[in-house]
Amino acid sequence: MHDGPVGLALDYAREQAPRDVRDCLDWLVEGEFALAGERGGPDESAANVQLTFERSQLTVQITRDRGQWMMNIDPGHGKFVPLHILLTAWDGTVPAIRARNPVEQLPEVLPEGVAWRTVAPAIIAWLESGNRDREIGEAGAAWTRAWKKR
Repeated sequence: MHDGPVGLALDYAREQAPRDVRDCLDWLVEGEFALAGERGGPDESAANVQLTFERSQLTVQITRDRGQWMMNIDPGHGKFVPLHILLTAWDGTVPAIRARNPVEQLPEVLPEGVAWRTVAPAIIAWLESGNRDREIGEAGAAWTRAWKKR
């Protein structure tokens, strides 16, 4: 990906994103997150884009890679955590890995079936309310076990 004029990748992402992802991008901007970095856009191979938003200690990274939208959040330790692990840490759900037919189209937004505009504000508020290292570590370990059992 390449760097371009400020806002170009964000504008492109807003044009290309499914409604829920676009709504989440708007919420981040309206929620006093600063656009700290952006790469990619319409001229990028596979139309990839990566946006980085910061507020206080927290960093949110939204990526479109080969047509799939993903969110990772760094709660302030210099390490990004994928949204599916944060969901497990936040709501205590048991990781579930869905078997997929190899010819089945991959989901456009990951994790599949998760409404970013709904969960992102809740998870971010949860992360900003205190140290969540223990819960995130336990959730990461649960996902590792789930993948090994698969």
